[in-house]
Amino acid sequence: MKLSHNSIILIIIAFAFISISCKESDDDLAGLIISKEKAALDRWCSGDPWGYAEIYADEITYFSPGTERRFDGIDTMKASFEPIVGKVFVDSYELINPKVQVHGDTAILTFNQIAYVPTTEGTTRESHWSCTEVYAKINGDWMIIHSHWSRPPTNPTVEQEEDI
Repeated sequence: MKLSHNSIILIIIAFAFISISCKESDDDLAGLIISKEKAALDRWCSGDPWGYAEIYADEITYFSPGTERRFDGIDTMKASFEPIVGKVFVDSYELINPKVQVHGDTAILTFNQIAYVPTTEGTTRESHWSCTEVYAKINGDWMIIHSHWSRPPTNPTVEQEEDI
């Protein structure tokens, strides 16, 4: 069976349309990544760090003020979560100005966060953070391959800040 020139052009246009319509838009991807981050943060704030373990890739690398050196690998991260299960609680948080930059199968999420942490006196204190999460598409799912939490200069002086 021989296809006409017009038939070939229609087939090419159809494949291009299917390819474009099946591709995630950057806006859709940004929404997905921010929702994954918020779901993990919501669990973290209720004493459950395992939400992050579920979206970390096996090769995760991690920095935060509470770590002397970079953590490497999901097993190291899981071991670091064990002692804090049920011990970290945050009343609420603000995710400030989240931005997702997409480059192929890599997306970088950056944001500032203010966590409102309950105190033993029954009040709430603010804890300010800056975060960079590098996501990569692995086996069809977006996973964090690198996480870096730091304290901005605006962070109020508090004790035991590493615990959150």
